[in-house]
Amino acid sequence: MEKILEAMDKDIIGIVQTIIFALQAGIFYFQLSAFKQQAGFMRDTVDQMEKAFKLASDEFISIHRPRIAVRHMRIDNDKIKFEIKNIGETQAKLLSRCVGVQTTAPVFQRPERNPETFKEDVTLPSGQGIGREFDYSKPSDTTSTNIWCFGSIVYKDGAGMVRTTGFCRSYDKDTERFTPLQDSDYEYAY
Repeated sequence: MEKILEAMDKDIIGIVQTIIFALQAGIFYFQLSAFKQQAGFMRDTVDQMEKAFKLASDEFISIHRPRIAVRHMRIDNDKIKFEIKNIGETQAKLLSRCVGVQTTAPVFQRPERNPETFKEDVTLPSGQGIGREFDYSKPSDTTSTNIWCFGSIVYKDGAGMVRTTGFCRSYDKDTERFTPLQDSDYEYAY
């Protein structure tokens, strides 16, 4: 009988050990699933933090960015002169400018210039400007002739975003200067 009890004890111990092992395996699986779920939550949190950082960065850049303006445009002798000025809060790296002229002068005396692109490699700090000019002969009869100077300035901000400022100015015969057209199709910045 004693041998039978010993055999039963061994069987019971084996069964108990198997049950304990199964419970431990279940707990391990449950913990592993919880770790995987927690890792997924952490990944989602990191993704959300990256999106929030990018949004904050984009908003900061859109508020604190360079803004290029074309100023003081005039005809001086045989040149059109103007200033490219950074009126924004951060520096701008000029990449190119494109300038053209259109008139209503008679065809035989039209000193028009098709848009011409000039490469630039200048960095303008905030508040700084740089003068530019190009050859242009004013029509002999400016009293009945309208003159427009138009173009765009392409530049890069500190974050590497390429931006463009467009302009179109009409010549004011009384002040002998160019004034901006009040039309967002021709006067723009983005």
